[in-house]
Amino acid sequence: MDRDGNRSRPSAQKGVLLVFTALLLPVVFACAGLAVDLGNMYVHKSNLQNAVDSAALAGAAGYIAGGETAEDHPGANTMSDEYLKADLGKGYQNVIDKDFQAQTVSGKTYYRVKVTQKSPVYFMTLLGLDSLMDVSADAVALVGSETSGTPDFEFKDLISVKTIGDLASLASGGSTGGNNGKAYGNNGKNKGKGNGNKGNSDTDASDYDEVITTYDGNVVYQNTAYAEKIYTSAAYYQYKYQADNAENYFYAQAGNASEYQSFYSKTTDKIDELYDSTDSPVRRWTDKKETVYGSTDFYEKEKGGNVEIDIEEITGDTAKPVYLKIDNFNENKISIDVNQTNDRPVIIIYTGESKDKKPLVLSISGNQYGPVSFTGVLYAPYADVEIDMGYDCEFIGSIYAQTLDVNSPGSHFMYKDIFSGSSSGNGTEAYKTRLVKNTSLVWN
Repeated sequence: MDRDGNRSRPSAQKGVLLVFTALLLPVVFACAGLAVDLGNMYVHKSNLQNAVDSAALAGAAGYIAGGETAEDHPGANTMSDEYLKADLGKGYQNVIDKDFQAQTVSGKTYYRVKVTQKSPVYFMTLLGLDSLMDVSADAVALVGSETSGTPDFEFKDLISVKTIGDLASLASGGSTGGNNGKAYGNNGKNKGKGNGNKGNSDTDASDYDEVITTYDGNVVYQNTAYAEKIYTSAAYYQYKYQADNAENYFYAQAGNASEYQSFYSKTTDKIDELYDSTDSPVRRWTDKKETVYGSTDFYEKEKGGNVEIDIEEITGDTAKPVYLKIDNFNENKISIDVNQTNDRPVIIIYTGESKDKKPLVLSISGNQYGPVSFTGVLYAPYADVEIDMGYDCEFIGSIYAQTLDVNSPGSHFMYKDIFSGSSSGNGTEAYKTRLVKNTSLVWN
């Protein structure tokens, strides 16, 4: 009321309120639009960060798998980029910059991924800003040490078999039960034609037969000693009487079957643990055929069916094995061909059994350039195994099988402790690949 006792009119107040509302409404809309745009950018930033985190871990795994260096790591970059494409989906086309770097500090290697992506905004355009704003994210992964998560394997024998197969083939290099007559005559170069008892040479074994298949390492038969002579590389191309006089031979040792069963059980558990705990990607396949290039450290054939595997030239860190595991429910034909010398050792794992007279066959046949060497372990303790090797080819490592047939005249078997000084149990500090905060590292 005024001083005269009359009621004041609110129209003036309402007018002022409308003016203030009109003035504040654009500010309210701008704040709401800013909140929407900032929320949208936050979502894009979170999605981009998740993708970059995955890409950094994948790149670190690729770095390990390729045995790469901080100066040169194309495999890591490719794997990181593939993960970015998969995680960002259509948003990958909005990536305007990506950077992959690695550096080694105090003996540890770090791998970084940095990505800048365009994020759409809507209300900010009313303020004259661009409809797309830059959003960046980076992640750094510590590249795991080579010992990380890798158990020690104690493969101490050149050859160990559970029961007798055709160990007579060890002495001659040709299976007496084979079907191809792969044995050689007195000069060690001409194939015998095999008549009746296939695999024998053109002439009967005599003191003047030359030694053309040799073994350096323990040969163990897990029930009793084996009486036939097995010749070492010192006897290569000697007449047998010369090798005998020089004592360039040995006999298979008698192994304790129960001790080997315990060893097999522990080793199989370690293999399963290794596959379960590895940070490296595992290449799994279900088809019949597969080629092993060493693009990853771990391969695994899943499901049953026939298996045909080609092991190609695998270059890189010679102290870092590649693992090749075949599903233990596979009871069909398994054939593995080696046509090139592998620098990195290959651990072939099959813990199933052989049925219907279908052995696991490892063929080391050489190529047009000459003989090749296979380095690795054939771990098939419950399966029948056949080794076919071309002339002057080599098997370097260990063989564990239930029975073993050798069709390898003119070839060489040599024991090597694959895990001595390798990425398994070399006494260095073990640490796994993981994301780390990018606080003290300086990047270009």
